[in-house]
Parts: sequence; C-alpha cells; structure tokens
Amino acid sequence: MTASTPDNTPNFQSWVERTIAGMLSVQKEIQESQLRNSQDIAELRKITSDLVGYSINQESDIQIVREDLQTLKQRVDALERGDD
Repeated sequence: MTASTPDNTPNFQSWVERTIAGMLSVQKEIQESQLRNSQDIAELRKITSDLVGYSINQESDIQIVREDLQTLKQRVDALERGDD
C-alpha cells in the first residue's frame, strides 16, 4: 500500500458500511425479539397468578380455568418453538 489512496478504497468503505448496517440490523432484531419474549413472559406470569388466585367452586369456574390453562400451554409451547 502506498501513501496515496488505493483505487479500491471506496469499495472497501462501502463494504464496511454495509457490513456495519447489517450488524446493527441484526442487533435491533435480537433486541426487539427479547423485548417481545419478555412481554410474553410477563403475560404468562399474570395468567399463572390469575390461575392460582381462582376460587373454584362452580362448574363454570372450572371451565374458565381449563380454558386459561390451555391458553397458557399454547403460549409456552409457542415460546419454546421460538414463535413470536
């Protein structure tokens, strides 16, 4: 390399800029996914808390609990599969 600017410098700079932009895009996607997962976990905790707090003394209450448990199971399965 000489003291003067090589002919391929604009191409290299463009490549570096595209690479950094791609890395930042991936980082943003990861952070957004983590935020969604943390919101899902908070929702699952609320559902679980609601389930624990139920007083089951009527058949309709039992059905509601069954439905909520099924919803909870579906959400947990989706999180385990990595669905958003």
